[in-house]
Formats: sequence, structure tokens, C-alpha cells
Amino acid sequence: MTVKKPMNKNLWRFLLFTAGFHAIALIGPLSYSRFGRDKFFEAHWEYSTPVFRHRKTYWRFWDPTFRTPVLTDEENRCLGAWLQLMEAPAPQPMQDLSPNIRTHDTMALYDGLKELQCGIYIVQHCLHKITPNLVELRREMQGDVTFLHFTLEFDMEARIPLTPWCFSCGRLPSSVSLQLGRGGPKPTDPLVITAVENRWFNGPIWSYQTRSAPSFFGDIGDLFRCYNAFISTVFVQSAIPVKRRVDQTRAWLSGIAAAVQEEQEKQIIM
Repeated sequence: MTVKKPMNKNLWRFLLFTAGFHAIALIGPLSYSRFGRDKFFEAHWEYSTPVFRHRKTYWRFWDPTFRTPVLTDEENRCLGAWLQLMEAPAPQPMQDLSPNIRTHDTMALYDGLKELQCGIYIVQHCLHKITPNLVELRREMQGDVTFLHFTLEFDMEARIPLTPWCFSCGRLPSSVSLQLGRGGPKPTDPLVITAVENRWFNGPIWSYQTRSAPSFFGDIGDLFRCYNAFISTVFVQSAIPVKRRVDQTRAWLSGIAAAVQEEQEKQIIM
């Protein structure tokens, strides 16, 4: 008994420390975005040009929207791909994203397409339905690189676990920056999304890499966001095999129940 108590106490301390660090890693970046202001993104927003996804009119030259530029077909395709990824459930047009995409989210830093897929998987299973509404769209050109800056409002609907009951979570604002580039060295290669910055509450990302925080303070935020991405990746890679095993077990039990019911019906007929 004298040996087990210190071991149990140390285990509880480790679990409490892990839970506390995880809570700080989640609440810290979210609070920084909720109550902060990103002057670096605001400067890019002012420098960019307002654009439309589609032309409003083709002949009313007196309309102010007649002279407003519109997105190209490739830019519109990349924008539509990202909006589809934000829906739950939604098709996943991963061919429009670079395999080496770097996603700076308020909560996590996803390095590569695999980590981004894990983050999307978690969001789609935590919420029942997400509907992104495009509010405003701007375009910024820097040499051969195109940036699309836009603001969104998400209509979110959650579901009580193990029940069909759903309820509205309200609207969540967000501002996004997409960096577009060619998928290969040739000029004819398709345009893909190479980097993303997703700011919940339209606030700054706690990061030095996005120029939203000073070096030391921003490095801490990058550490927290890398930790959140690592945890989400480990969780999804562990949960998917378990979910597949559960689905296989359910299908097996359903097959047995159907076979038993069919056998009983045959006996009744005989």
C-alpha cells in the first residue's frame, strides 16, 4: 500500500498537468483571437482590391459593379474548394490543395495535407452542420503569387450525442487568407492552394510566423498550435481504426439478426 499511493499520486499529477496544458493550449489562442486585433492582416486587407466571384452584369455599364473585377476560373475553383471543405458533411476536393499546404488556423498549425485532413475530420464530427456564408472578398497580387482575402459567417448546428436532436450554435465570424500558386514548375500546371490563414472571430493568430505577435510571445503561440495539431492527428489516426472496427461489428451483428429473423419466418411458414 505504501508503494501504490505515491504511484497513484504521481499519475494523477501527470494527468492533471496534461489536461491543464491542453486547456491552456486551446483557450489561449482562442482568447487571443477573440479579444485581439490583427493590424498586419488589416494592412493587407486595405492594400487588396475588392472582387466578385461572378460578374453581376454584362451590359449595364452605368452600374458601379460593372467595373468591379471578378475572379478567374482557377481562382474561383480554389475559393469554392475551401468553402466546401468548411462544410460538414462535405465533399473533399483535395486535388485543389497542395500536398505541402501549410494551414495557420487560430487553434492549430497544420503542416501538410494529412494534418489538415485530421483537423477537418474532427470539426465535421464535433458539429452536425456548418454552412459558410461569404461576406466580402478581396484579391491581392504579389508577383506570381495571388492572395484571396475574404470574411465568412458560419451558421453552426450541433447535435446532442446519441440523439437525433439538433440545436443552433449561432453565427461565428471568420477571416481567411488563401495563398494560391502553381502545383508544379510549369506555367500550365493548375492553380492550387499552397497556404491558408484562418482567423476565428476575425482576430489575430497567436503566432510569430503570421506576424501577429512578437518573436518570443509568438513562438509560444506557435508551440501551442503545433501541439494542438499533433494531438488532433494522433487522435484521428487512433480513432479511425476503432470506428472501422465498431462499424464492422455492427454490420456483423446486423447480419446475424437478419439471418435469425429469416430463419424464424421460415419456421413459422412451415
